[in-house]
Amino acid sequence: PTPRIPERPRSTSPPPSMDPQVERLLPPAVVVVDPMSTGARISADAADRGFTIVRLWSSDCPPELRSHTSSSSRDVFAATLEHTGGYAIEALEATARALRALPVRINAILCGSEPGVNFTDALS
Repeated sequence: PTPRIPERPRSTSPPPSMDPQVERLLPPAVVVVDPMSTGARISADAADRGFTIVRLWSSDCPPELRSHTSSSSRDVFAATLEHTGGYAIEALEATARALRALPVRINAILCGSEPGVNFTDALS
């Protein structure tokens, strides 16, 4: 069964932001959720285009699947985070804070494989 993704509460204040001049100095990054199989290829392609790659494991991705990468893929991940807590708003916000704390400028969050589809949607 597909997990129910809760509605996001509407905040009246924007999330804390970084000084735009400082943010421009950070390296551009792409976050790839559950980068197995095709996601490993997407990660390598984005790295070839100059992006810093952040690997983000969703709580929907079983640990035994996480090694399913191409034998020709190289380790392109500058950071690895693991989401815990399912789809609870507090858990999603904690993961978003962890991503914002990285010394990168996140340009995109991409789903790397089927287990991460619902989580990527909830996080975005």
